[in-house]
Amino acid sequence: MNAAGLAAVALAAALTLRPMPSRRRMLAACGSTPGRSTQHPLLACAVVAVAATGSPIVMCAVVAAWLGAARWRRRRRERVAHRQAARDARELTFALAAELRAGRPIGDALVNIAPHLPMIGAAVAVAGRAINRGAEVEAELLRVADQTTCPRMRPVVAVLTVSRVAGLAVADLLDRIGASFDADDGAANDIAAAAAGPRATVSVLLALPVFGLAIGTTLGLSPLSVLLHTRAGLLLAAVAGLLDLAGWWWVRRIMSGALR
Repeated sequence: MNAAGLAAVALAAALTLRPMPSRRRMLAACGSTPGRSTQHPLLACAVVAVAATGSPIVMCAVVAAWLGAARWRRRRRERVAHRQAARDARELTFALAAELRAGRPIGDALVNIAPHLPMIGAAVAVAGRAINRGAEVEAELLRVADQTTCPRMRPVVAVLTVSRVAGLAVADLLDRIGASFDADDGAANDIAAAAAGPRATVSVLLALPVFGLAIGTTLGLSPLSVLLHTRAGLLLAAVAGLLDLAGWWWVRRIMSGALR
């Protein structure tokens, strides 16, 4: 493999294994450190594919597919983390309302609730202990919202601030905020279920060229040799790849607009 191939694969490895800043903040709020993605088998496959074919289009395709898959996995982990943080904020509102109705101080209530919150529990426990030492409730909870990148913490802070200033029943307001979070989660689940079918269809359509190559190879037609070792084949593969990416981008844009 030439120097360009090694440089491309090394760049892909560096970009893939580097954790995203938002994920670092989220994991730091949880009391853990960001780990490295397990991409070493993919790196070995990329090196073998480029070395075996010696084709620049194979190198570009492998690196592009590798980066795309790594980016998808990274975004998926971030989406899962944000959804879990949102669920934790919902549980926090209901549990905090129950603790305050029982007459427990807000600092002790947060410390007691924290072990039941997988994503934001560590930050909530730190905030509760700081409040017990005399820190401002609003400032500590806003710090939790910033550390965990959880926007649902801000309505909770607003409810606590308004109830303290106006003397309202904070537990009832927290229950209403929690109910609104629950309704939002239900609507999001309905939207995800409605979009599951079109997304599966797009995935199947994107995989059809790979199935076509596999069928051609099984029949003994050698489509890869035509695509990788002839000028017309390289041009055809490049155009097909661009059209495939354009179709994926267009369908994704349509679905994003519809879901929004």
